[in-house]
Amino acid sequence: MIRRLSRGPTRPRTAAVLTAAAVTATAALLVPAASASASVPAAASRAASAAQADPGVQVTVWASNVRLHNAPHVSAPSPAEFGPGTLIDICQTPGDPVTEPQGSSSWWSLVELPSGSDALYMSNVFIKGGEKIAGVPDC
Repeated sequence: MIRRLSRGPTRPRTAAVLTAAAVTATAALLVPAASASASVPAAASRAASAAQADPGVQVTVWASNVRLHNAPHVSAPSPAEFGPGTLIDICQTPGDPVTEPQGSSSWWSLVELPSGSDALYMSNVFIKGGEKIAGVPDC
């Protein structure tokens, strides 16, 4: 279960894949105005395109209370946390490096609950499968 760190409902997914509008709206709601730039809609659009091409891969998060971020950066807002459990990995992209005792990775996955939820980024270091997860497309 994803635990929201801020108030507001998690929007269930009503289609087989996220639409560009849904991802862009999520980014607009969750990213502070000062950091919302032209690259956020472009990144959201690329992520939505990847989601439309492939509905995602089921992955296992091994860690507890992993922060989920609005972008693949440790300093990006983190409205929720998750783990351990199963998520759908929509796509993966390079981002800030994260190092834990179990390993390190500079790859981040755009993930959501199997039942549908807002898509957020999680460092691949917390997902079983290695630094870059086989079978998951690039964003």
